[in-house]
Amino acid sequence: VPAKKKVLDILTSGNEINIQEVKKELAKVTLYKKFTILNALNSYLHSADERLYHIRNGSAWMKKVKELSKERKIILSLLYEYIYNEIIKEIEKFKI
Repeated sequence: VPAKKKVLDILTSGNEINIQEVKKELAKVTLYKKFTILNALNSYLHSADERLYHIRNGSAWMKKVKELSKERKIILSLLYEYIYNEIIKEIEKFKI
């Protein structure tokens, strides 16, 4: 039985996303993972209209990229908030 995909791994897939589930998962992951997700969503937000996909067998195809959904834009702003708060929390540890 294949493992169930986690919500943070399918943010760029176009599938329906539950924002509450994303919030719950974001609280569990590292800062690095948050930046990785942020980078992926930003690349979709600011990329060209089409994306080139490569397969291991050497073939490739182009696919038209849809605009980021409202939910994904909300998740993008959530990511900024989570990252900001986590960095502030780490900086406060070093205050004299």
